[in-house]
Amino acid sequence: MSKKRSPTNRCVRMPIRLTNATDGACVGAEMIDAPIVRAIGQAKWPSHAPAGWAPHWIPELSSHFWVMVGLALIVGYVFNSKAWGRHLFAIGGNEQAARLTGVPVDWIKFQAYVFSAFTASLASLLLLGYNGSAINAMGQGYELRVIAATVIGGASLMGGSGTAFGAFIGSAFLEVIRNALLMAGIDSNWQGAFVGAFIILAVLLGMQTGGTSIMAAIVQQLLPKKHR
Repeated sequence: MSKKRSPTNRCVRMPIRLTNATDGACVGAEMIDAPIVRAIGQAKWPSHAPAGWAPHWIPELSSHFWVMVGLALIVGYVFNSKAWGRHLFAIGGNEQAARLTGVPVDWIKFQAYVFSAFTASLASLLLLGYNGSAINAMGQGYELRVIAATVIGGASLMGGSGTAFGAFIGSAFLEVIRNALLMAGIDSNWQGAFVGAFIILAVLLGMQTGGTSIMAAIVQQLLPKKHR
């Protein structure tokens, strides 16, 4: 008697199709010039006087920053305090072992895909509102920046470890490096080469350290356990 597959299993087995469908929907939405999207993308808080209450020595921070802070707090709480986060890390560390211990692997993976699509759509709307217009090539190469930022923040490319707060710090650190390259007069085309080289270095370092994150590996090299 054949085993009937659930709709969730069928969805999880087609991540590429789901990704392509989401991509098409998001590209179509990005072409719509909605005033509310532009207002959200270009909003700043706190506002300086006289339009706002904040004095001029307090910096005006964009909506992108506040969305990033809010997501980091929410996702960090979920990762640290909820079973869903622990299941997600267990799947990343060893999917077969997680399945044998009763973790609903297919359902958790499906939810992770959906949440990833949601955050990508939110980022695209913020970027569209900030620029005021959109082209099909907008955001090209950002996926490499995301990978590099999470690796800098302590995530392991082998899976099973990482934090939302580390990704927050890693993204800030990566942007500081990119701005330093621009201020040093280095061609912006070399930024992609730098990010790619950093990811390759992270992969090689992860292979040498058995999947340990790049930041943890550097700390271990600089401060061995007998000196800590």
